[in-house]
Amino acid sequence: MKNIVLTGFMGCGKTTVGQAVAAKLGIRFIDLDAEIERAAGISISDIFALHGEAYFRELETKEIKKVSALQSCVIATGGGAVINAENINALRKGGIIFYLKRDIEKIEKSLLDDTSRPMLKSCPDAARMLYHNREPLYENCDVIVDANRGINEITEDIIKEAINVG
Repeated sequence: MKNIVLTGFMGCGKTTVGQAVAAKLGIRFIDLDAEIERAAGISISDIFALHGEAYFRELETKEIKKVSALQSCVIATGGGAVINAENINALRKGGIIFYLKRDIEKIEKSLLDDTSRPMLKSCPDAARMLYHNREPLYENCDVIVDANRGINEITEDIIKEAINVG
């Protein structure tokens, strides 16, 4: 089976859905952000604070290349992984990329009190601006999944599509 790669904006449910899909299929779940933190030895917030976004993106690409070489995994990417075409190409080689599309209003509501997101610290409208800038990149993924529904519906749709394709 090809890897199931989940992407989408922060707060769209990539980790939660990814864990559910992996559990139902009995395969490994990989949270790319956790892999980056493990490789760096510090949190993503600290990576951004100490080294900046460019350094974080380098680490992200390095980890994507590693996990893309694996088989039969569910991989949850960070929300910005799509900004680098090299990342998408690597993930697509061995996987199907699912865009978890969730309404920005729902995302903003769920991120309202989240202070752990370094990309949101720059300005009050950062989430909305990032969402609209990245949306065309997300739309270019292999499968678009409506993530405004319950986790069971989302999980079942992803599994059906993955089985049909891979």
